[in-house]
Amino acid sequence: MGSAVRKTSAINDQNEGGELENLLDALKAEEDEENTDLKLEKQKMKEAEELDKVKDEKVAAALADIKDSKKQAGVFKKKIGEYNKPLFLSLMGVLCSAIIGCQNPIFGALLIKCIFTMLMLPLD
Repeated sequence: MGSAVRKTSAINDQNEGGELENLLDALKAEEDEENTDLKLEKQKMKEAEELDKVKDEKVAAALADIKDSKKQAGVFKKKIGEYNKPLFLSLMGVLCSAIIGCQNPIFGALLIKCIFTMLMLPLD
């Protein structure tokens, strides 16, 4: 907005006094402002790119063990292994969940048969 004011003031000065130099100075000042704005934008973009690189490096370092196929099994055992110290309880949990997983569909089928037989009975 300041550049528009400068232009109009320069045009008024030119009209009043016939000075072309004021108009040229106003145009140069406007170009300088645009150049400084572009320089600031470029500087901010460079800073943002540097921050992105630093974040990417941190993430890559944190995930290096997980991405490496040779170390994946060790990482899994290290991360999960600390939660299942009595191993036999974990194995019993897996076995019981498999049994219940097979048992519930059978009970569901029996329950559906009972419901359909109750619907078929005549109401006397």
